[in-house]
Amino acid sequence: MTYILRVKRLQIYIDEDVDRALAVEARRQRKSKAALIREYVAEHLRHPGPDPVDAFVGSFEGGADLSASVDDVVYGKRE
Repeated sequence: MTYILRVKRLQIYIDEDVDRALAVEARRQRKSKAALIREYVAEHLRHPGPDPVDAFVGSFEGGADLSASVDDVVYGKRE
């Protein structure tokens, strides 16, 4: 069991079907819905999904120095 020393109150809105599923899971695990939400959010933040930018790695061709001057490439060189 995780003990939380400092928490911040937060109000959220969720769909009714998600609330029902959360209530069922909370009963099954003998935890509060709030405890499950805290666990789910903490787990997601610890292990975020893949960065969508990674899908573009290697997709473009150009000089080796492009990544070093990305602002110049994207916004144009400043004079």
